[in-house]
Amino acid sequence: MAFTTAHFPIQAPAELIMKYYPKYLELGYAGLKKSRYESLKKEGIISHSATEAPFNNLTKKWESLSQKDKEKQAKIMATYAAMIEDQDNRIGQMLAYLKESGQLDNTLVVYMTDNGPEGFEPTNPKTGNPEMAKWIETQFDSSFEAIGSANSENVIGTSWANAATGGLQWWKWFIGEGGTRVPLMIVPPGGFSSEYARAGQKSNAVVYVKDVPMTILEYANVTHPMTEYKNRQVKPPSGISIKPFLESKSEVVRTDKDWWAFELFGNGYVMKGELKAMKVRTGMFGDGQWHLYNVVNDPSETQPLENQHPEKLAEMIALYKSYAAKNNIIEVDARWNPFQGASK
Repeated sequence: MAFTTAHFPIQAPAELIMKYYPKYLELGYAGLKKSRYESLKKEGIISHSATEAPFNNLTKKWESLSQKDKEKQAKIMATYAAMIEDQDNRIGQMLAYLKESGQLDNTLVVYMTDNGPEGFEPTNPKTGNPEMAKWIETQFDSSFEAIGSANSENVIGTSWANAATGGLQWWKWFIGEGGTRVPLMIVPPGGFSSEYARAGQKSNAVVYVKDVPMTILEYANVTHPMTEYKNRQVKPPSGISIKPFLESKSEVVRTDKDWWAFELFGNGYVMKGELKAMKVRTGMFGDGQWHLYNVVNDPSETQPLENQHPEKLAEMIALYKSYAAKNNIIEVDARWNPFQGASK
């Protein structure tokens, strides 16, 4: 079920919106980020040793906004929250149907997002799109009253997106943990029973998105053809099934020896165990250098380790280069910015 919520446009049932409005008006950007950071630590989603992420220069400070703009921004974020509540209600309806029709115990339920918060903001001078900003201004109702309605076209923007990630940095379009680390909720067939050993458990087991299709195939008793299908060469999958972990036959999905790499807009990273080596080009607000982080202890990626472990960084760079060569990844101009072309 591919929900468009909570992508833009930010629109939700009117009766759900205003109950969230006072909260976001009170918290503002920094208040929400701190609140999420503390909540993530309390719930064990991020390490108790994690430090707060520093201020991101692409975002705004709440105190710089006028009262009118604060109110508008609070209602936009309240609409975003209402979208999530509405989505939750719809998922509940689907699960109820599966239960009533006797299919729930034979269903694999996977819930995940495709990236971190959508931080697109047409009016942002560094990452925006003036043409789209003009289109929105002329084609939609931008009044406070219209926010959340079908006549509006709003986005949560960079500042709310950054705030929503709590103890992480960055958002969609970026390879920081805020852009790539996403929640995964998975219930195997029979998992809604109180007898299921892992019922209600939170886990810090490492799972990569490519592991999800392999899990679906295994539960469906489908064997992947690996390299050849109907006399045609195909790429073998690189995912690992999560099923042994879900059935308590293993405490891990990926071990410290497993690794994966990723590239987006010429920025790249490689993960192995708790370590992440990453390089962000100058055109996307990085320094163009490789850095090493322990993203379990330091999910905000503020404590580089390359000076303490140069050999580990070299090993991981070699892994990334092997990935880039195997997948024909093309180098991108260091100055190129997907929002504005070549930045100065």
